[in-house]
Amino acid sequence: MMRSLTVAFICLGLAALSGCGGPPLPVARVSGKVTCKGQPVSGGSITFSPVGDGKSNNSGKAATGKLNDNGEFTLSTYGTNDGAVVGKHRVALSIDDPTKVLKCSTPTDWTVEVSSSGNQFNFELEDLGKKK
Repeated sequence: MMRSLTVAFICLGLAALSGCGGPPLPVARVSGKVTCKGQPVSGGSITFSPVGDGKSNNSGKAATGKLNDNGEFTLSTYGTNDGAVVGKHRVALSIDDPTKVLKCSTPTDWTVEVSSSGNQFNFELEDLGKKK
């Protein structure tokens, strides 16, 4: 009986060690700032959604971050502030109070490349008062 329990605990321990190897895709730290006409945009969130490379069906999990009072963010994917999956991403911005950015447009076509080293991305919303 004692031997059976010992074997069972050893098997459970090995299963736990082999099954908890961390995130399935590599992530890298990502931070940055969002501004509108040079002023920080706060009270919202930013999402980086991986874009598949065509080689794999798994493009990875999206990363999100809250915009603080200074418009700054740090992304989280699998754990707090761990970053985003390495590779190309579409970026989406969600503002809690859209009246804060009435004079700026929120682009829908932002894309960035997250590298395996530290990443800093600053986004300036387009000023609607400027004509192109």
